[in-house]
Amino acid sequence: MLELLFHAGAEHPNLAWVIIPSVLTFVAGLLVGRLSHLFVPFGHANPATDE
Repeated sequence: MLELLFHAGAEHPNLAWVIIPSVLTFVAGLLVGRLSHLFVPFGHANPATDE
């Protein structure tokens, strides 16, 4: 099954133009998730849990 995934796009003429932005977007998402605590104030109330 994994072999099918490896060979599915191997002959794509612009494979690098697909892979590189995908990896960069994935890494950017990981960084935003990792640093999200810096964007939200520490004592910020959550309106979903406020009574």
